[in-house]
Amino acid sequence: MVQFNWEQVQASPAKFARFLVLASKQILKLALYRIWTINQSHVTNFVNAAKARLLFTANTVNYKFILSAPTKAEQSTLLIETDSFVTYVVTGEKKDLEQADAVLVFCHGGGYSIGHPLQYRGTYQRWIRKAESLGLNLAVVTPKYPMTPTYQYPAQLKAVLALYQYLVKTCKIPSRKLFIAGDSAGGNLAAALLLHLRDHPDIGVPGGGILISPWVDLTLAASSKSDLVDVDIIVNPEYMRDFLVPMLVGDQYKPADPRISPAFCPSVAGLPPQLVMYGTAEVLQEDSKIWIRKCQKDGVDVTTFVGKGGLHCFGMGGLASDKKLEVESGQVLLAFLKRYTALD
Repeated sequence: MVQFNWEQVQASPAKFARFLVLASKQILKLALYRIWTINQSHVTNFVNAAKARLLFTANTVNYKFILSAPTKAEQSTLLIETDSFVTYVVTGEKKDLEQADAVLVFCHGGGYSIGHPLQYRGTYQRWIRKAESLGLNLAVVTPKYPMTPTYQYPAQLKAVLALYQYLVKTCKIPSRKLFIAGDSAGGNLAAALLLHLRDHPDIGVPGGGILISPWVDLTLAASSKSDLVDVDIIVNPEYMRDFLVPMLVGDQYKPADPRISPAFCPSVAGLPPQLVMYGTAEVLQEDSKIWIRKCQKDGVDVTTFVGKGGLHCFGMGGLASDKKLEVESGQVLLAFLKRYTALD
């Protein structure tokens, strides 16, 4: 789940105190506004709106309060490092990657510029425990892909492709057991990898794709017009367009290039089954809708989960959503995996 890294908090007590003051002010303003407008309807509930302010303030003061992982988590999680990729492997107790019924290759979000593979460590463990209760042995492989501005496209795609090939060729995991997933920018990377694998079926066709609040249009044509920017405050289309996108595409590519913006891919026909999640209060929801429409038009099996009142990346749970959405999104994801996993 989206959670605090208390190691980072302890390392920066002054910044955390500043965060507490700023976040408290934001939530107090929100509470007073909700009281003042108690007879009005809102696109999301108070809990989701308050958590959004916590996340926004934390990322503003020190993003590592959230989008990082403590040393203990890193040291206790299997790390695979090669010349082509670095990845963490999260499994259930006394379980091996090769024994898994389904392997979720999860690309984390963070605008391609920040974040950590284990920032969602709580979410992965929750999914794994729930999957076990359903009779599904789930493993999560989460790559430490290259970040901007040090690395530009296509370094990110090359890294996750190398990881995928390693899982298929070296680990001997049948490609049908691999599910390519990601949230936000990680959803963009997941979609790009899915399209690449479709065009190179000799590598091995994965079992499916799972996109959570994906950012698949880097031109931000639709998102820039959203009237939800004051609600889903963690997403700032103007900042993304002016800073994050140029750092990724550099001088050699354009934001509308289908290899970078999968929304502009002429056809998605031939993709494996897709699960797409988005919230009704999301700024980037049009990106999800574009992908869903393309799948429907091109005959791709697509499952959709629309989280009522959900904000950006609500499907990761914890500080990103209320408990109801956390549970519902987890159930949908696991049902999708269960449905499309080829059990031996």
